[in-house]
Formats: sequence, structure tokens, C-alpha cells
Amino acid sequence: MSAVGRKESQLGNEDGMEVTMEAITKKMQMLMLDTENAIDRGESDKKAAEDKCKQVRSGVIAMETRG
Repeated sequence: MSAVGRKESQLGNEDGMEVTMEAITKKMQMLMLDTENAIDRGESDKKAAEDKCKQVRSGVIAMETRG
């Protein structure tokens, strides 16, 4: 292979690496967004569970005072 052929081959490989790095970066960003969304859902579910627990406790206390 000539020096020119080797140089073209190396350039093609660098372009491929750049595309691969862009794909990896995009994947990492998507995973970060998925993680943030999962954390938000978890926090929201936790708040809903705590609110429901308070509601049930209030109901139990109300029943105890009646009975």
C-alpha cells in the first residue's frame, strides 16, 4: 500500500472513531436523562406513598376516637 493509501485509510478510521464517539456521547446523554427521569418518578412515587400513609393514619386515628 502506498503512503497515500495508508494516509487515506487512517483518515477513514479517524472519521469512524469520531462517529463512534458521537454515538457513545449520545448514548450516555440518553442514559443520563433516563436516570434523571427514573429518579424523578421514584421521588414522586415516594411522595404519593407518604401522602397516602398520612391519609390512612388520619383515618385510623379518627376511627379510634369514635370507637
